[in-house]
Amino acid sequence: MNLFRPLLLAVTALALAHTAPALADKGGKGRGNDQGWGSEHSKRDNDTALIKIEIGDRNILRDYLSSDYRAHCPPGLAKKRPACVPPGQAKKWAVGYPLPAGINFYPLPDSLLGRLGAVPRGYEYVRVDKDILLVSEASKKVIDAVTLLSAVGN
Repeated sequence: MNLFRPLLLAVTALALAHTAPALADKGGKGRGNDQGWGSEHSKRDNDTALIKIEIGDRNILRDYLSSDYRAHCPPGLAKKRPACVPPGQAKKWAVGYPLPAGINFYPLPDSLLGRLGAVPRGYEYVRVDKDILLVSEASKKVIDAVTLLSAVGN
């Protein structure tokens, strides 16, 4: 009986030692450094959630788009959805993704930029066709947008 008790304690201690890691919190879904699948995706989308075009700036941009492009839109295209966009020329960009290669983008006029609030460092406003986008300067990822359709509809 004296030999049985220490053996039982040793087996119990060994069993507990092997089950403790299995019961521990994995943190990063078991992939180390608290980074599970999609961690790069979530880091990439953090700026999209935090940086937006302010409401006042959005209104200024809508006014600019509606006054500038409504006057230059042919009557047949003005009634289309999306408005003033020829067939086959629908937008080729999406919020949360970089501008595709081959898309031409242009800076906004200084007179318009002077009326807008400052954007965070590393971001800029650009015009793509008849849309105004807030993009990351480095990656050209589209963070937010004001489209002609939203401007004409108001």
